[in-house]
Amino acid sequence: MNIAFRFMWITGLIVALSGLATGQAIDPTGKFEEEQQIYEAMVKRPPLFLRTRAFERFARTKDARALDALIKRYEKPGEFPDHEQYLIAGICADNFNGADFVDTMNKWSSKYKDAPHAWLWYNTLRVNTKHRDPALALEILSTKKHDIFFRAAALEALGSLGDVDAISQGITAALSPANAPRDKDDRSLLVESAASALRGAKNSRGDSKFLAAGELVIAAATEEKTLLPRTTLAVGRIFADLFDSEKIFTNASAWRAMLQGAAPKEESEEGRKGTSARFIGVEGSGTHIVFVCDASDSMLIPLTKEEKEELKKKGPTTGKGRDEDSNQSPVSHAWADAFFANANKKDDKKEGEGGNDPDDDIAKLPWDKINNRFEALREFLKLALKGLDKDMDFAVVLFGDKAETLKTTPKLIPATTKNIDAAVDEVMKMKPGPKAPNRPHGTLMGTTNVHGALMLAFQLTRNKTIPACEHVDKTGYNDGADTIFLLSDGEPTSDNYPQLDKREPDIQVGDPEAKTAGPNQEQVIYNGPYVWQPWTYLLRDIHRMNMFRKLEINCIGIGEANINLLNRIARLGLGSVRNISGDATAPGANNPGGKGGGKKGGKGGKK
Repeated sequence: MNIAFRFMWITGLIVALSGLATGQAIDPTGKFEEEQQIYEAMVKRPPLFLRTRAFERFARTKDARALDALIKRYEKPGEFPDHEQYLIAGICADNFNGADFVDTMNKWSSKYKDAPHAWLWYNTLRVNTKHRDPALALEILSTKKHDIFFRAAALEALGSLGDVDAISQGITAALSPANAPRDKDDRSLLVESAASALRGAKNSRGDSKFLAAGELVIAAATEEKTLLPRTTLAVGRIFADLFDSEKIFTNASAWRAMLQGAAPKEESEEGRKGTSARFIGVEGSGTHIVFVCDASDSMLIPLTKEEKEELKKKGPTTGKGRDEDSNQSPVSHAWADAFFANANKKDDKKEGEGGNDPDDDIAKLPWDKINNRFEALREFLKLALKGLDKDMDFAVVLFGDKAETLKTTPKLIPATTKNIDAAVDEVMKMKPGPKAPNRPHGTLMGTTNVHGALMLAFQLTRNKTIPACEHVDKTGYNDGADTIFLLSDGEPTSDNYPQLDKREPDIQVGDPEAKTAGPNQEQVIYNGPYVWQPWTYLLRDIHRMNMFRKLEINCIGIGEANINLLNRIARLGLGSVRNISGDATAPGANNPGGKGGGKKGGKGGKK
């Protein structure tokens, strides 16, 4: 990481977010022929943002001819082809979701046989299961001829339908001895998606079909010799959410108790020790941790007195991210017993380092020297890294205009004393750059590229960085992260797809980081679609990345962070959220969470 951070913002050229949120330019207003002309002209433009807007506007005509054109575009995408295809698949499923389009959607996905198109299969199957019986999904699940990711996509699509009868049939078909794969990777993927599908029938808990399907999932998830080690934790997280549990359990007896509506019994922890990863009071439940940290210029804004006091608290976390538009208080999210598997092994770390509870050292931080958000980030990241157990792996991603790992963590690396000391040393040596226009406190890495940072976190493994299609790369499934901590102080203002082009009349330009408008110019830099409010494309792509990977995503917001957005991101990862704004009335702010929120999680024993 270059200590003199890059400062890439060009005055007056970056597209202001206010120009993207009106929606006026994506609502079709003319006849189909007029809309077709607009579409054909706009998809030739370089910016992915303008092309995405063209896809959306044309799809909103709801005309079958528009669907045909978008299918052809999927076959021959432009620059950034993977993301064009992901975007088109989601846009078409949302706009052409009527019964009249089912046959066309099915025919479309059937052309593609390779795993990278699993996102297309999931979206077309969503439309299919909405209007027809689950016959197609069941056919996919009842044969081994289809790619394993397509079979998992069929389960996820059935789960999105929410029909307990269809979901139970799908789980039965997928997990039957005749259809279940023998390969550990494939079997784990299918078991985890079966648990995810069961979660879709949450409103039918207690139904006989729900109970039978739940028993099948539990039986499959406890055949440890046939599964990857990650699967019991992934299923435990899903069950904690499904049954509104404050604790994550990874054993069959606890799961069966939850299924029957009883409180699971915790096994004794006497004589056992273990640690969980923790960052600014938020606990994680995995062992392969990526810290995704905002290093945008706004992180140099001084902390308010209220923010400083909030940071000094040990918590509580607000718990699992909430469903969109939900008014219920979040339930505190807990750690799993995955950390206790190696509890009795001798720890070779120095006293006072790895394996400690970082919160114990909060009071000892040099608070007289912590004046801005970035200084707080450095100190809390140091605590988090020092608190990792030696059996964990970790990486640190910093993001501004771009997302980059620390030089000392180019991949997931073991949390040894040597590796942690090197990462901490690199973090503590980072210094801000000079002041600049609209940057009175100095400069760091520029704007706020949340999408690029999360995508990099999904691409990191213990051996390499996955170049593309991270959602279906088995390297990531086996050796990638299982937990993300995301810290940000603002809304996304950039992504990996900036392009210079002629300014459209409805586009206002300016500095998105400082939230200041600039003079309109003939040429502007368009960011990609993942900064488009109300975050439809950002959230949809996080869903794509995590649908099979099932990482826990925990979010911490500070300053002007959009806590509603962070809640929605955390919801996609069944993670926790904490707000460091000092404003107790802010949406998603720290909340006791009903029944004694702020509880720490239990450690259900493994059976």
